[in-house]
Amino acid sequence: GYYSGELKARFKASERLRDVNFQCLGELREDPFFNNILPLVEDLVTTHTPILVIETQDNYEISNLGLRYNSKRAKIGVAIAVSMVACTGLQTYVLVPYRDMVQQMKLYTQRNYSRLLEGLNVSDRLLFETVHSTLGSEADVVVAILGREDFGDINNRTVYFQEPELLNVQLSRHRKMLIVIGNPRKLWREAGRVNQMLREDTYKPIRVTIEKLMELVGVENSKLNRMSPRVNRSEGNGGIFIRLSS
Repeated sequence: GYYSGELKARFKASERLRDVNFQCLGELREDPFFNNILPLVEDLVTTHTPILVIETQDNYEISNLGLRYNSKRAKIGVAIAVSMVACTGLQTYVLVPYRDMVQQMKLYTQRNYSRLLEGLNVSDRLLFETVHSTLGSEADVVVAILGREDFGDINNRTVYFQEPELLNVQLSRHRKMLIVIGNPRKLWREAGRVNQMLREDTYKPIRVTIEKLMELVGVENSKLNRMSPRVNRSEGNGGIFIRLSS
């Protein structure tokens, strides 16, 4: 969306992932927190699948102090990130637009999984960062947790509608694998609605980027607006799409 289709990968995903192996400790497999995530991460790594999109149906919680936090996305993000680092040793960034979310996820991981990661000597390979702080840097794996997908109001726009290019940065920091957690279809619809409201194409790049991302995971443009409730998984040439119902 930001490069008019001219941005191309230098290497194929299969080449990037050729030497990546999955070896998981029993300690992690026995933790119920990872029950649903570990098989999915193992599937991605062993099949050399570079992209996973997990669509969630939720909103950001705002505390009395004005902190932006989403407990569901945080829990999924920590599970995937810790699994990746512990089972592959790959450098992993968890990227979120909000500093509040970063701090809470960092504390949660330190409290529950610091001993495990230190025991494997990989604690320095897992970083929680804001999207702004990673400009110009890369990691093997990026877990991109989307911010609020709604527009807000004309005088107080939410993050992607303040800085549309932020989405592009968030989805382009990975060398090997990208995991997106949030509701990109909702962001796509909202960008279209706001373009109509403003009578301009300011947010067209957001829509194009999401269209290409979803095409890679097997979701056609015709399904971005409306998808059958029976569809909770699809696969494309580049990755896997999973929709969580609640």
